[in-house]
Amino acid sequence: MRSPSNNPIGTAAQSAVKAQFELLGWGVAPNPEHDLGTDHWVMARDDKRIDVRRLVGVQVKAGATPFKRPVTADGVVTGWWFYERDNRHFEYWSSHSIPHILALHEITNGTSYWVHVTADKIQSTGKGRKIFVPATQTIDAENRTALMDVALSNSTLPEFQGSAWEEGDDVPAESALRYALLTPRLLAPHGNRTPTEISPAQAISLLVQMRITTLERWQKIEPLLDHSKAEESLDWGWRFYAALWHALLEADLAPLGAIHTDAPTRPAARPPSQRWRPYGSRRRLCRARSPSLKPSSSRNLAQWIELGWRSTAHASSSRSATPLRHRCRQSPSPQLVGLLSAIRQPPCFRDQLRS
Repeated sequence: MRSPSNNPIGTAAQSAVKAQFELLGWGVAPNPEHDLGTDHWVMARDDKRIDVRRLVGVQVKAGATPFKRPVTADGVVTGWWFYERDNRHFEYWSSHSIPHILALHEITNGTSYWVHVTADKIQSTGKGRKIFVPATQTIDAENRTALMDVALSNSTLPEFQGSAWEEGDDVPAESALRYALLTPRLLAPHGNRTPTEISPAQAISLLVQMRITTLERWQKIEPLLDHSKAEESLDWGWRFYAALWHALLEADLAPLGAIHTDAPTRPAARPPSQRWRPYGSRRRLCRARSPSLKPSSSRNLAQWIELGWRSTAHASSSRSATPLRHRCRQSPSPQLVGLLSAIRQPPCFRDQLRS
């Protein structure tokens, strides 16, 4: 019994394409049992062989037929038109949830040319469909970046604008103050849901967001939202809230500079509600990095806060796994950036923040 003449060519081509992806460090899983138009499932990996958790479907074509219709420019072949008699495969590849590439393998020189199959690249011939496969796109190290772009093409970044957050969800209690200053949206109570109680960190997050009307309305729930009363509180968190109020709304930096002198640095001796561990440890870290820097001085306050934020961002970025809460800490909120700028240039900025 004799096998079909095109069988060894197709098998050899699939093996060659598999080897080319493996030379890039990508993982390849052949798909012989459930092939509906995908010869290989390829697992994308970066140049350090770290898997990026993205798949690419690969359909391999070989033999003389795919190369019958070359396109030339000044006598140089720039690519080939690949034809299908109907739209079944093209529709399957272009609409698949996993990006697909079509690979034309040339047996004579062992080169594989590819194209990312997308709807905008498919053209109608009247009877079928065609797509152009560029001669410059080959499966090799020179095109690693382009192939990685294909693997990531269907990836969507998380959209935070317009998202509904459950305030305080997945925020460690010991990091509440840090979140309130850098990513207040993760802590601030939702405006349409009246809370039963408000913590100092939540109050600070509302203040950083400049939700002044909300703070005034909720004073019936928590009287300490009135900054004049918060100044007399035994809880350092509420006193910090009052000092930050003066800095943001009245351009009075003296209370904010003075509040550092009695900041808690031994959280283990305090009840959980009064533990500001990130603040205390960041304070010690800042002093260790710059012993001559006095945070109680208004002149050095902006530099002191920035140094603390950079230390926090460095500590977060050094983790091997970076969950959402750590990524969020690495960039300060626009309101905090405005505060730092205002501390350097003390003119009143109350009207700017309110707008």
